[in-house]
Amino acid sequence: MERYFKLFIVALLTTTSFALTSCGNDEPNGPDDGGNTIVINDVKYKISGYMTLSGSWSSTTDSGSFGFFIDIVEGNSIMPWPYDFEFESANAPKVGDDISKKNLKLSLISDYYTGLVDIEADYVSGSAVVKAINTSKGTMTIQFSNLKMEGSGLGSSTEEDVRYTFDGTVTVDFNM
Repeated sequence: MERYFKLFIVALLTTTSFALTSCGNDEPNGPDDGGNTIVINDVKYKISGYMTLSGSWSSTTDSGSFGFFIDIVEGNSIMPWPYDFEFESANAPKVGDDISKKNLKLSLISDYYTGLVDIEADYVSGSAVVKAINTSKGTMTIQFSNLKMEGSGLGSSTEEDVRYTFDGTVTVDFNM
C-alpha cells in the first residue's frame, strides 16, 4: 500500500508540474521587452520581436548605426518593416547623447536580404536621445521626441517625397 501511495505522489507531482507550465511565450524575443512600441506619423507600432537589426559604433569609421523592425499587421499576417538609422560620431554614444545632432540618416530597406534601399531621409528636427546602454545585453535605449526626417524614394515606385515623425522609446540591439 505504501508503494502505491508513493507512486501516486510521484504521478501527482509530475502531472502538477506540467499543469502549471505556461503554454504561451513568456520570454521576450530579442531586445523587445513586450512593451517596446513607437509612434510613426501618428500611428503606434509594436517593435518586432521576430526580427532585429544589429547596431554598432566603429572608431575606425567614426560612425554607427541602429535600427528596428516594426510589425505591420494585415489580417492574420504580420509583416516586419525595417527602419535603419546611421549617424556620424568620433565618440561612442553615451547616455544623454542626442544622436539626431550627429548627421542622422534614415534608410527604409524594401528587401532586407539584398539590402535594396527604397527610401532615404535626413534629419529635420526633434531629438533621439540615448536613455540607456547595456553593454552586457548589447542593447541601447533611445527616446524619440518629435524626430522629423525627410527625404525621397529611390525606386521607380517610390520617387515621391517622404516625411516621417518618430515618438516613443525603443530598445535596440547595439554593440560597441
